[in-house]
Amino acid sequence: LDEYYSFIRPLLIQRDGARQMQVDTSSSNNENNYNAVFEPKPNSPCAKFGWYSDGVALLWNANKFETIGREDTSTKQTSEPWIEKGSYSESAKDTSGIDTRNQVFIILPLRIIGTAKILVVGATHLKAKKGTANARVRYIQALELKQRVVQMANQLTKQCNDVSILIIGDFNAEPTDQSVQCILENDETWSFQSAYPLGPENNLYTTWKARKEGAVCRIIDYIFYGTRSETESEGIGLECTNVLSVPSKDEMYELLPGFRYPSDHLLIAAAFHH
Repeated sequence: LDEYYSFIRPLLIQRDGARQMQVDTSSSNNENNYNAVFEPKPNSPCAKFGWYSDGVALLWNANKFETIGREDTSTKQTSEPWIEKGSYSESAKDTSGIDTRNQVFIILPLRIIGTAKILVVGATHLKAKKGTANARVRYIQALELKQRVVQMANQLTKQCNDVSILIIGDFNAEPTDQSVQCILENDETWSFQSAYPLGPENNLYTTWKARKEGAVCRIIDYIFYGTRSETESEGIGLECTNVLSVPSKDEMYELLPGFRYPSDHLLIAAAFHH
């Protein structure tokens, strides 16, 4: 996300002099009352040119979801909202030599208000650029994100049986890449799926832009959802009911970004029943 401070946050806060908090809260009380968490890149290229840092943002409707506090085991008191965010570890640097600390993530557990249902959401933007070394970094980052999200979800299952997972973001990788496939790998506890069909027969793409080698059209943005294997048969967990269609290539008059579609990524979205 490039325009959080200059565009998104002013819309959310809707008042002057609001202090920067871990969670930005809107002063609006209408049905579109959204809160947000933003994690900027520590060394954003945007900042070098005098702009705000880009990074990762996670927004939710505060009339439908509430944050969950991390309980202090010694006092049994609930703390501030449980949020994990920051840069990835340097474990990938050992094999690639590439700086891996400039990619960030946010992990946030949300409870559907009025229910015991919990959704653990992980958002990220993985390492860009081609090459075996960069692909390796993306794989290790994706693996770390999944492990962190699953660890939080497993902790929450001790207090709630109905816990699901969402992992979303720009992976800078195509569906066959390791960084995507490792998210979709199921284990004895969790079963993961993509909201969008990722097979080549579906003609899906999320970016189509000019590069030195010519126009590049591919899928690099994803919405993954995970359900606990032991509760899936009981109908507990997320069910994807609809996805937002993307324009066909015939409907695109120019490559991205352009005057018709000013982003270099297409908007994707999914509806879920929980």
